[in-house]
Amino acid sequence: TNAKLLKGALKIIRRNFPYRSCKKLPRKACMYYSVELSPAPCIGRISRAAYAEIIRNIILILDGSTSQLVRELSEKMFLKAKEQKFEEAAILRDKLSAISSLNLGFGNARYSLSVLKEALGLKQTPRRIEAFDVSNILGLQATASMVSFLNGLADKDNYRRFKIKTVRAIDDCSMLAEAVGRRYARLKQEGLSFPDLVIVDGGRGQLTAAKRALDSLGLSIPIIGLAKRREEVYTLSRQKPLKLKRDSAALRMIQHIRDESH
Repeated sequence: TNAKLLKGALKIIRRNFPYRSCKKLPRKACMYYSVELSPAPCIGRISRAAYAEIIRNIILILDGSTSQLVRELSEKMFLKAKEQKFEEAAILRDKLSAISSLNLGFGNARYSLSVLKEALGLKQTPRRIEAFDVSNILGLQATASMVSFLNGLADKDNYRRFKIKTVRAIDDCSMLAEAVGRRYARLKQEGLSFPDLVIVDGGRGQLTAAKRALDSLGLSIPIIGLAKRREEVYTLSRQKPLKLKRDSAALRMIQHIRDESH
């Protein structure tokens, strides 16, 4: 679902689990074979069974079933080492290292979202988060920006910018309410899914205004405000702001998302 993440993952995967990517079967090995990024199954340089095993391993990685793959590769590596086939064991070791680095990238985001869920008392992990910010120059050319994050990573295809149409005075709260209302009225009209969490840049006033916009649409989406001055988190369930530790993974996550919306 995230093109940038997928491309980065595939680079790591292909170096360790080379696969064919040519659209048409060539008559001779392509350049990817010469740089060891393809085993050239198209011209029979690898057996059908061996190539099927590579593809199966890639599917396990992309499907999130890495624990099963790690277990299988570890068993093979130890067996090769026991047989004193050290070069083959080293290749398997490199594959395990690549899987570990992929898990770390995905795992950091998953961990931060899990911590955020607990810190905010959410019913489910906020896989999709959308954040709003308003900017205006002396009340002129007022706009609101919205960023979207999926599984802790920027989903730039779903970024939006709203030109404020109904608010004339310098009123950040009303401008924010307009942007929030327009965004989710559109999703509701088109029958699309809503985010698991909405973040607004600001404190109690901005949070209350955005919540009224959601209420007017009959929507109950978890929403918080993050005030820049003290980096305090405003919620609907608490009178006083929630103060997360400066080194909290939850705070770092929502700060990153909020800053992206500026």
